[in-house]
Amino acid sequence: MKKWLCVLLAGVLVLGLSACGGTPDVSSEDPSGDTTTTTLVQSTAGLPAHFAALLENQQQFSVASYFGDSNPLAYNLSSYLAKQQDTIRKYALLDMDGDGEQELILELDREEDKLIISKSGSSLYGYSFSLRGMYRIDCDGTFYWNSNAGKTYGCSKLQFAGSDYEEIELWRVEHGENDSYVCYVDDKAVSEDYFNSVTAEEKDEVDWVQWTDSH
Repeated sequence: MKKWLCVLLAGVLVLGLSACGGTPDVSSEDPSGDTTTTTLVQSTAGLPAHFAALLENQQQFSVASYFGDSNPLAYNLSSYLAKQQDTIRKYALLDMDGDGEQELILELDREEDKLIISKSGSSLYGYSFSLRGMYRIDCDGTFYWNSNAGKTYGCSKLQFAGSDYEEIELWRVEHGENDSYVCYVDDKAVSEDYFNSVTAEEKDEVDWVQWTDSH
């Protein structure tokens, strides 16, 4: 348990350094210390047609301005990135919510934010997450986050529904005074032994594909 907490704390400290002016590529490292597999891509060949069209600015996607927004704004990718003053660093394909449909995950350059594109019917929807809100994504669709100046961190999954999504927390750790902490699973306080049994499985981080100016 203590080893796992120390590993997660190391990741949180790296994020803190990033917020203070450095820009380490924390999303290219997993808590075990292994580096992420990153492949250089030269074209969108092999991608699902709707995502290839999106990356080539031939299909729009909708982004909600707030949770529950019934009139999300439509963008092509280049106009969205121009509005954010950002560019794509790398991308990955992954079924994040277990519905059998892959999502397109874009990591952006400026703050390493994530933009997730999900398909619903014939439409594409985008969901934005900050680095702290999603600093690592595993191959099973789970992702890691931290808040409260790094004193709280955890693991969640996503469920998409058109322009909305639900974040389902699997576990979290909350640190208090004098090095105290409380572990939660399914939003219930649990013993260290139980928490350790839930989080003991080692999982692989998603494989990223590097984005280039020539794609």
